[in-house]
Amino acid sequence: MRRHLMLLLLFFLMPTVYGQTNIALNPNAPVIDPSNASQLALLAELELQGAQDVVWSPGGLRIAILSGSRVYLYSTQDMSASPTIIDTGATVKDMAFNPDGLLLAVATLDDRLRLFSVTNSTIFAERSVTAYDIAYSNDGSLIAYIGRTDEGEVIDMWNPLTDEITRLSNPADNWIGVAFNQDSSVLSAVTQDREVYQWDMRTAELVNTLTDVAGTPAFGGPFIARDVVAMQTDFRVVTANSTRPDLVVARNGENPPAKLSITIPDDIYPDVSAVAWHPTSAIVAAGIYMTNLEGEGLAYDGVYVWFSGQDGDPYIHLPHVGVVGLTFSPDGQNLISVGNHRVRLWGVSAGRVLDKPLNTMTVNRTLAYCQNINPSVVEQVQQGVSHDIFWSWYATELEDLYAHMHAVNYDITLNGQLLNQWVFLSVPVRDTVNNGDWTVYYHMPLKTVQRGEQLIQYRASWYKMIFDGYTEFGPDTDTEFDEGQCVFRAD
Repeated sequence: MRRHLMLLLLFFLMPTVYGQTNIALNPNAPVIDPSNASQLALLAELELQGAQDVVWSPGGLRIAILSGSRVYLYSTQDMSASPTIIDTGATVKDMAFNPDGLLLAVATLDDRLRLFSVTNSTIFAERSVTAYDIAYSNDGSLIAYIGRTDEGEVIDMWNPLTDEITRLSNPADNWIGVAFNQDSSVLSAVTQDREVYQWDMRTAELVNTLTDVAGTPAFGGPFIARDVVAMQTDFRVVTANSTRPDLVVARNGENPPAKLSITIPDDIYPDVSAVAWHPTSAIVAAGIYMTNLEGEGLAYDGVYVWFSGQDGDPYIHLPHVGVVGLTFSPDGQNLISVGNHRVRLWGVSAGRVLDKPLNTMTVNRTLAYCQNINPSVVEQVQQGVSHDIFWSWYATELEDLYAHMHAVNYDITLNGQLLNQWVFLSVPVRDTVNNGDWTVYYHMPLKTVQRGEQLIQYRASWYKMIFDGYTEFGPDTDTEFDEGQCVFRAD
């Protein structure tokens, strides 16, 4: 067990307070832009087994996370609340919110395209079609999708109010992605043959073709390529490309394409799983996961962010193993990535991710491994009120602390049940509680706890070896896991 003795003083001096509170994202957090993008940091994360894709609702009130046949809907107005779960009964291939964020279009492997209410999971409309990539128009009247028929692949538009389907002219048959621009006046579709076709939505006529802009995203392994095309109002299109060195290609109308690249070793093979424009069009992001025979590509996995979408654009790397999906928030303040059963929330300022600091909120607070410090203590808390499970990690060097933050997986259970709750990270600081070492605190807020004795079990594991300045942790070390527990009683 890792040394936690320094937290002993903190644990017994820490006040336990009571009350109810909603834990909301901060509406006044800074917007990501080229001047501050280099300051992007990991603000919060969520463990969700099988997480594959993420979509932010247009109004920013909900985050939809796809896992198998289920969609988990988290409220940004109360991040401590349990998610609403839509269970479709079949593997989900793609999803998209309607403009007001109250309906979610979901395409499933059982050849159904359905509209679900996000408040009660009921079905609003349904169509039997084979759809595997979808996009919702901004006026809510149309859902565009790539379909498969006996004649081959098609681009269809479904009006869920009239149940009518309009089929667009079909110059190709190897489509891999569709996207509307911001005012839904243009629909773009990308093929595996490095081409983007664009239709005028007022006339449903093909109006533009962009060539040499996209390659073939990888469909191998356990992942399915998603969201390989994104579009903005001014005909800006960004597409995935698996041909090095230009992994992502950005086009602005008829202007020459900007080919965005990264620097990686020759024996590592990149796969672009998702691309996205920032709402301001000033930033391009791509989720990229790497492979090689030795598995060394994991260090290069993650989100790559280019600041202007121009040739030779500088970029930053946000580590995330196995990343397969990403999305910007509608207000441009945050970015979410998904991969390796983890959902990560990124932003410019870790100290401003929430509308107020967690440690000032009126909640019960329980150290996740309190009995590793004092086995005889059973903390008494008030039931039926908000609760904060917290823990920390420290390292003598800041870079070693960041290495831990990006490599760790935390499993937190309450009475044997894995908690699929958001965990918020503090700003790393030198903490006198931990001998002046660099320290980050993790907070998992719960809306409430029930009456009676409760058992928290804590477990940390890592996908690679990390070092805290004292001990090595992770694979091929003497400490592959860090574990602890805490018993408390809610009365």
